[in-house]
Amino acid sequence: MISCKCLFGIIAVYTQNGNDKPANQVFGMTRHRAHQGIDLFALEGTTLYACLSGKVVSTRCKNVKKIWFVVIEVSGEKQLDIFRKRRRKDYIKIDPQEYLEGKGFNPNSKKIYFVYYHMSKISVKEGQYVNAGDIIGLSGITGIDGGTCGPHLHFEIKSANTFGDGLANRVNPGLYLRHKMRDKLGPKDWEMQTSRMKRGHF
Repeated sequence: MISCKCLFGIIAVYTQNGNDKPANQVFGMTRHRAHQGIDLFALEGTTLYACLSGKVVSTRCKNVKKIWFVVIEVSGEKQLDIFRKRRRKDYIKIDPQEYLEGKGFNPNSKKIYFVYYHMSKISVKEGQYVNAGDIIGLSGITGIDGGTCGPHLHFEIKSANTFGDGLANRVNPGLYLRHKMRDKLGPKDWEMQTSRMKRGHF
């Protein structure tokens, strides 16, 4: 089983300062530095779900910026098989500096890690096993200095649970999601993001 609740998000259109630049939110070097995942728009307090079944290996606050995040390790063969079959062949990059994979990413790894960043509440504990679709917490803006005009879930997929190594061991989550990009957003999607952007930094 794979949770549909975590697969059909929408790209975060607006940057922290309210600029319309969705290319900033994708995987790669689009900010002239490594952006290790994808930013999916999420109003503060949005419920977050486990995409696949696995073990919670980290629930913590990273460094002095206090970025609350959860790491889920997927290692069951059935779950890994579901993950591998999800990979899209029709994904279209929206920027020349968007990458499909970082160096060393192994789609056939015996362990795949899903990482959820900027959470405001964590509802799981380290060592806990979760099923696809289980609630793991709420989205937020933790770790974003000065607040933001574009609240989002920063979501990463990696084949080694490493930090601080740029794009290494990571893959573009867009290859496995079915999210809406800017050109597919409907009126309600635009209204929701634009309304929040106009409210400014929180």
